[in-house]
Amino acid sequence: MRAHLGDQLVIEGPATGAPRRDGEIVGLHHEDGTPPYDVRWSDTQAVTLVFPGPDAHIKHLGHQPETETETGAGAGAPPPAGAPDPGDLGRRVATERTRRGLSREETARRARMAPDYLAYLEEHPADPS
Repeated sequence: MRAHLGDQLVIEGPATGAPRRDGEIVGLHHEDGTPPYDVRWSDTQAVTLVFPGPDAHIKHLGHQPETETETGAGAGAPPPAGAPDPGDLGRRVATERTRRGLSREETARRARMAPDYLAYLEEHPADPS
């Protein structure tokens, strides 16, 4: 889990139908964006230190995607042309494919998936919980 200032931390309710809680990340304690975070809760406006559990996820809001250097995955190369706003997963797949000199079609064939699905993965943001 990695966050930026201004991202939203969402904590799901502990039971089905239970309300969830969300807040804005206003403080980072590690340069790489890993927990813990200072969060300003939307319901109380109080700021607390949070160590997110498995019921939490981050919504990335209104900032530029991380560079590869920030994720530790490479030398900071920009995403390949044609990837308008890929999420971290798509950017990493596209960067590795390009690094190996493979076409999208060859990569899809090797992965036994449709080239259109690989294009979708590389070009659309991912927000897995």
